[in-house]
Amino acid sequence: MKKVVPILAIMTGLYWVIKGYAYGFWVRNGPGGGFLPIVAGLMAIVFS
Repeated sequence: MKKVVPILAIMTGLYWVIKGYAYGFWVRNGPGGGFLPIVAGLMAIVFS
């Protein structure tokens, strides 16, 4: 059970990163709508 939670956190983080990138990470001169999901996804991956 100790390995299940980090694996789920990593999978959730990857999902957020992929969907955030698909939604639009950077548009013209600033962050797009997918910027915060990518940041949150990376934090979930790093801290899991």
